[in-house]
Amino acid sequence: MANDSYLLNIFSDLGSHLQSENNLSDVTWALATNIENFMKTFIELFGFSFQEKVPYSFQREVSSGENGRPDFIFEQGDKQYIIENKIYDTDYHFEQYALLRRAKNYVGIGIIINHKLDGVSQKNAQKSNFKVAYWESFVERLKKEKFSADEKIYIDVYIRYVKEVCSIVELKEIRFDKLSSLYHFNNLITKIIHEFSLQGFDCSFYNTPPRARGNGWSGQYFSLKRIAGKTTIWPSFGIYFEEEPPSIYMAFEKDWCEPIYLEYKNKKKAGTTYTTYANNWEVVFELNKEGFEKFSKAGLEDQKKILKMFHAEVIAGISEYL
Repeated sequence: MANDSYLLNIFSDLGSHLQSENNLSDVTWALATNIENFMKTFIELFGFSFQEKVPYSFQREVSSGENGRPDFIFEQGDKQYIIENKIYDTDYHFEQYALLRRAKNYVGIGIIINHKLDGVSQKNAQKSNFKVAYWESFVERLKKEKFSADEKIYIDVYIRYVKEVCSIVELKEIRFDKLSSLYHFNNLITKIIHEFSLQGFDCSFYNTPPRARGNGWSGQYFSLKRIAGKTTIWPSFGIYFEEEPPSIYMAFEKDWCEPIYLEYKNKKKAGTTYTTYANNWEVVFELNKEGFEKFSKAGLEDQKKILKMFHAEVIAGISEYL
């Protein structure tokens, strides 16, 4: 079994076809009910207790009438836990499952997600005594756990699957003297857009490969809209590398970001992290020289902080025109 490459090939493409929360829960349930150490790792992710070599049950979508149908109910001995799975859905059911927990006398209640909770949701989770865990953290724990040779092939393809479905990307420090750094830079800006949580905005990816990448630039488009507003724009976040040194930018093009282009096309502005310039088709907010030099020398965590600050400051600056 450990050398069965057919299994790896078959299941490595799961993420292309089984992308819903229900699919992810079903695949997780299948491994958890058959591999005890997988189940143990999953339960302990929430800080819940697990007893090795003690029978357990792990049920999917058990209906509880008006109190809902949680994704998982784990039971071992006299302890029962509720666990909910959310990928991008923000209907967390905090109050609903808190009522279910009290009604059924469950020991604990948890939720596993692939995104950050906003401030209000964090408070609601704490108020309802939810233990919050993350799919990315689960993947990292699985990598460190010991499994038998027969089990490990399933774990490896499961990790590939979760990373695909939950948009988990590998990040490494970026050095622009290495071509591979462009790959890791794109992963980093993708993650920053994915985690963007400036209050009052809807933000999501906009997949336009031909326009997002060219001979001298590479980046990621995303949609941006005030939650209470009517205007949606599609800026891009990326890097120009046609000249030396490269420049990190956010661009607002005339056709996809008209309100911002019209407002800034005849202006030059500077913020804490950026300067601006314009041409006939776009307004560009560029990470300033100081920020770029710090970014080029920093470790990964500081690189993330620099780009997050830049990204957030630019959007805060243009937000009054949306």
